[in-house]
Amino acid sequence: MPLPFLQSICWQITAVEKLTPQQMLDCYERGWRYRKLFGNLEAAEQQWIKTLAETFDSWLLVEL
Repeated sequence: MPLPFLQSICWQITAVEKLTPQQMLDCYERGWRYRKLFGNLEAAEQQWIKTLAETFDSWLLVEL
């Protein structure tokens, strides 16, 4: 699954798909404030973030 927002906020990581789900969520939490700046958060990726947030009980659930 393409993850354009994650790739944007993790520009220094060459293979974001190799991150663990917890590492992905950590990146989303750190970079969440940039979502409007990049403007590339698609519905499928937003659903993936919601799944991660539910799994790890993240504060991002309130934002989604």
